[in-house]
Amino acid sequence: TPSPREREASPQSTRGKAKIAIDRSHAGMRLGDNDSSLRSSRGWMNTYNDEFGLTLYSNLSGLPRGGKSLTVAYFGGRLLMVLMTYRESEFGQWQGGVDATDKKYGPGNSDGHSTSSWTDDQTYLEIKKDSPGNVQAKILDLSLRREWIQRSGRDLPKF
Repeated sequence: TPSPREREASPQSTRGKAKIAIDRSHAGMRLGDNDSSLRSSRGWMNTYNDEFGLTLYSNLSGLPRGGKSLTVAYFGGRLLMVLMTYRESEFGQWQGGVDATDKKYGPGNSDGHSTSSWTDDQTYLEIKKDSPGNVQAKILDLSLRREWIQRSGRDLPKF
């Protein structure tokens, strides 16, 4: 059985193919935007840098309702990924979030118990049941991901 990441990358699979463009904004940020506004805002901590231009920042304050943490990844100064961790009770329970997203984008590519994902070939969206009581929502710019893979020769670290 292919992993969720392999299924996401497989062009043969129609499951998880969004019927409309996936929203590229989350928590007030838009994929592809530059990092100048982040660098001038407070509460962000640089948590990772690599030699290929990938930089991670984390924020634990000033988050949207129900948010526990927010991690963003920039590549070449452009927003590559937004990863938000929510309290599951505030998120509306994991399955409720999956059902609402299925309704909006079409059936997700699901492992059946903890992860569902959608893609529109530009953006990857994933909802994942995290540690007990937490849900993660992740959006990823696929063109920036491909650029990073070309530069680094490997896939992104797991977030």
